[in-house]
Amino acid sequence: MLGLAPVATGCVEIPESTIGTPVQQGGVSVTVTSVDMAYLDLEGPEGAAQTQSPVLRVFLTIQNTSPSALRYELGWSASSATQASSPLLFVDPGPDQPLSLNGNIQALRLGDMRWPGDPIAEATSIASGETREDVLLFAVPEAGISSLVLSLPPGMFGPEVKTPAFIRFPWAPTEAVPPAPVGLGETWTGDNYTFKVTGIEQAFLRLESPTAPRGGFTSAPVMRVNFEVTNTGTDALTYLPPEANRTIGAPVLTTGDGSSVARVQLPTGSTAPGHITERTNIAAGATFNGAFLFEQPAASVTQLNLQLPGKRFDAIGLIRVAFEFAHQTVPVPPELTPVTIQEGSGAAPATP
Repeated sequence: MLGLAPVATGCVEIPESTIGTPVQQGGVSVTVTSVDMAYLDLEGPEGAAQTQSPVLRVFLTIQNTSPSALRYELGWSASSATQASSPLLFVDPGPDQPLSLNGNIQALRLGDMRWPGDPIAEATSIASGETREDVLLFAVPEAGISSLVLSLPPGMFGPEVKTPAFIRFPWAPTEAVPPAPVGLGETWTGDNYTFKVTGIEQAFLRLESPTAPRGGFTSAPVMRVNFEVTNTGTDALTYLPPEANRTIGAPVLTTGDGSSVARVQLPTGSTAPGHITERTNIAAGATFNGAFLFEQPAASVTQLNLQLPGKRFDAIGLIRVAFEFAHQTVPVPPELTPVTIQEGSGAAPATP
């Protein structure tokens, strides 16, 4: 729920400023330093995921010059948000016009997700004389809106303050581009790891199984995406392949037009050389080599994009790799090639 606080009526004067200029109440000042649009990588139970559309980021500087520590809490966890409890963003109604709930720009509620780039992710204390940075997240305003008003709750300025404060600023959409992927053989760098797609192979894969000692092959060619992960941190990491953990988001491969390429799931109990299906520790400084298996893309596909959460490697971040693809006609292994038998020869076809 959303509501307007009953503090902006009557003869109460609401302090106001604009972007780049601090608004002050008591011994605390807040400045909106900049505003932009961006795609965000959020972390959740399944790992990292990119926001489907850009969000509006409002960058703040909070300076506490009062003699006491400031309890900094934005009230996002409350069941309802008002001007008295939380920062709210509105379409500017114009000079001397009251703010309207119809003009509210929704704050981004993350639920069980979190943004690793958030400078202040939970309630905290800002000491006397301390300056902190924070970022507020909102939906992007609709087209045609040219001015916004940020309403800051009284509590952001200290327990003795009873009125909100306004920061009015012009608005124009900015360009928002998702993080660029790396290419084949290039390194994606995370906080405590690096990831690299070292190559791709298109082939029938030989399978091994305790119930079939002589082995067999996949029934169709598959594409094997070979990768390496290096632990650049000081603690061990754990690789959790999709077969060992189905809670974390699986590697996703898409074509240039956004169509998904299905992952190959081997028969129960079967393995393929180099395809790790059990959790594996990666010691500090060590490099691990593995592979993801996908169906072979069609001959019309020329571009592929791989995404997977760093949580697969006990880390954070959304790994992005893009590379060109050229379909290959894969020869059928001799073991799978039908044998022509002359009538009456008494011969029998070979079995794999």
